[in-house]
Amino acid sequence: MNVIKKEIMMKTYLLKSQKEAINYIQKLATKLGSTPSEKVFYQESGMKLYPLQKLGFPSYGYLVRKAKLTPNKFDKTKYNKEFLLKEFIKMIRKDKSWPTRGELDVKHYGDPSFPASATFYKKFGLVRGIAESILEYIDTKKNYEDVIKICNSVLETTSSRKEEKKDLGYVYIYKNGSRSEYKIGISENPIQRGIQLATLSPEKLKPVHCIKTHYPRIIEKYLHEKLKDKNTNGEWFKLTPTDIKEIKSWDGKIDNF
Repeated sequence: MNVIKKEIMMKTYLLKSQKEAINYIQKLATKLGSTPSEKVFYQESGMKLYPLQKLGFPSYGYLVRKAKLTPNKFDKTKYNKEFLLKEFIKMIRKDKSWPTRGELDVKHYGDPSFPASATFYKKFGLVRGIAESILEYIDTKKNYEDVIKICNSVLETTSSRKEEKKDLGYVYIYKNGSRSEYKIGISENPIQRGIQLATLSPEKLKPVHCIKTHYPRIIEKYLHEKLKDKNTNGEWFKLTPTDIKEIKSWDGKIDNF
């Protein structure tokens, strides 16, 4: 048995809390050089799904996301119905309104432990199906008057037909000359917007990235809030290569429907 495996196996019976499980899988991922598959994790840790659930992880995929690791490409982990409904209700209560699909995805890519919007929609159908499932789930529960009101409002204003998408827009990022300052804004035509910005700036602007999305304002607002500590003026931010890499990783995922 090699040193790495021996060190890992010594901790087989020490996973007695969420923190220990998260620390263990992070260390295992570091040793292996990638996120361990569910099978490998169980083999190395001596754990099974039921013990994980007793620690508060509804699935192996949930543990992976809680540990801030990248899920395996072929991970087939599924969330159970109750967990998804609880998470959706939290989103409703957070902003006291029905979350849009874009808001769900922004939440997901800011917090990988939160399911992507497609997970909710594939499980319950469109908005109407989610609202009906929530009302059924909380039917006999107390203190959900706020959620009931919002769900009923959604049912009154939606139909069973397929929801229409909003017009496409772009969240653009331009770099200001040689400095590490980036402008994050929205436009229907980011190329034309770049030309306009160039006439207002004494330094040459370089296009860095564009996110094509049905929810440009939501994503712009999220990025501005997320990066507020790096704000230098208005829509300008002093970003690092890591910041840019993370934003680029969203491309093609926000509107996956």
